[in-house]
Amino acid sequence: MIISNIIQPSELLEWIGIQKDIQIIDLSNDNLLARLNINSLSIPVHQLFDRVSELSKNKPVILCCNVGSDSFFCMNILAKDYEMDNVFSLKSGINGLSELLEIE
Repeated sequence: MIISNIIQPSELLEWIGIQKDIQIIDLSNDNLLARLNINSLSIPVHQLFDRVSELSKNKPVILCCNVGSDSFFCMNILAKDYEMDNVFSLKSGINGLSELLEIE
């Protein structure tokens, strides 16, 4: 079963702006969200499943990778194998988010 908890970059920025209680996970190898001044926990994608205990069970967890494909894949594994229904994938990833920030 594939889940599609997708969040748009504009929605993530809105959640950040209203200080919604969320956990943002940067799956990139270079902690790219820190360069965009977005507070996140850096867990490179190859370490994610060894560090599942660091993910919140009580609030939305937003997975962010470079273009959105790794976060979508990981979201579905977390939902299926770890029974986490609070996990979201950032559509178009950090690249899409940075493009949106350049426009604003």
